Amino acid sequence: MRVPLVAGLMVPLLVAFSVSARSDPLSDCLSAEAEDPVTACGIVIDDSSTADDALIKALLRRANSYLDQDDPESALADFTLVTEKSPMLAEAWIGKARADFDNGDSDGAMESINKAISLDDKDAAAYELRGDIEFDSENYADAIADYEKAGAINPGRADIWRSLADAHSEQGEFIKSTDFYTLAINLEPDNADLYNNRGYDFLNAKEYEKARADFEKALSFSPDDPLFHRNLADVLVDLKLRDEALTHYNKALELDPNDAAALTNRGYMHMLAKDWAAARADLDQSLELDESDPIAWSNRSEVRFETGDINGALEDADQALGIDENESDAWFNKAQALEARGNLADALSAYRSAIERDNLPEERVPLAKERITALEAKLKG
Repeated sequence: MRVPLVAGLMVPLLVAFSVSARSDPLSDCLSAEAEDPVTACGIVIDDSSTADDALIKALLRRANSYLDQDDPESALADFTLVTEKSPMLAEAWIGKARADFDNGDSDGAMESINKAISLDDKDAAAYELRGDIEFDSENYADAIADYEKAGAINPGRADIWRSLADAHSEQGEFIKSTDFYTLAINLEPDNADLYNNRGYDFLNAKEYEKARADFEKALSFSPDDPLFHRNLADVLVDLKLRDEALTHYNKALELDPNDAAALTNRGYMHMLAKDWAAARADLDQSLELDESDPIAWSNRSEVRFETGDINGALEDADQALGIDENESDAWFNKAQALEARGNLADALSAYRSAIERDNLPEERVPLAKERITALEAKLKG
């Protein structure tokens, strides 16, 4: 999996000001070395004699400090006050948009960021933030357009290219995504997350050797990251290097024993080797940790079928489909179990559902079609 970009945009303090050498409340508030800007700026804000320009500077500084402290509600109050006092100040609208967004108000955030861009259409941070809002709403095409504008204005910011890569990835454009990760890597060549994320998209594009190289590069910077070990193990399975894959699955689980996905994926590797007992042990443990994963339920359904537990296979397939009715493997597993129980009409329907989902693994497609043809003939006869 990719490592998400979790850091929010910093809203820069763009209002020009000069700070005198003599210490005064506003200087203390605006100082980059202030230990507690919220308190220092509060002194200025609460002073009724403070001039408007100083008040705006103090409010912006405090609002940004609130964002740093994950207090978007307090930040929103300060940014809103600035927009009321100085409605033509784009910086304040950007800050308000960030606070709205962090408060979960995407509509308010979009309204504020559009206002900011109408006041200053050359601010990369504004386009980047609007891209984030659109990305969060799954409007990936619009997010891409805004990230591209941000990148054109500020091509030296790696996070913009990373966000652009993520948006293309969400649209299934994995190779295009890797191009933008490469731009980000050129700017931050020691960033392990960027190599991991590019590797993940190479994996999705079935460029397995490139994915392997990126996961290994990520591990060279961060050798104790369990996610990187798991991702490397996944691609090693695709490269049919199962002994090496097992080493990295084991390392991932040593570092994070509660990684349900690593257990599910290691279990799948055991399934490929037809080691049903080892697969069952991993899948049982995975489902104890996370009952919400349809793939784990579906895989265990297959294991139970292969070991003769037909009723259990049917139960697990139904569990998977209750979570995700588009899990094509689960439909196939359900069909197998129903056919084994003699429920031919229901089995035929389940095989058809597996095909209709259009994401059944390639090796199972001809098997499903074969069973559909055979069952149709039986039911007609």
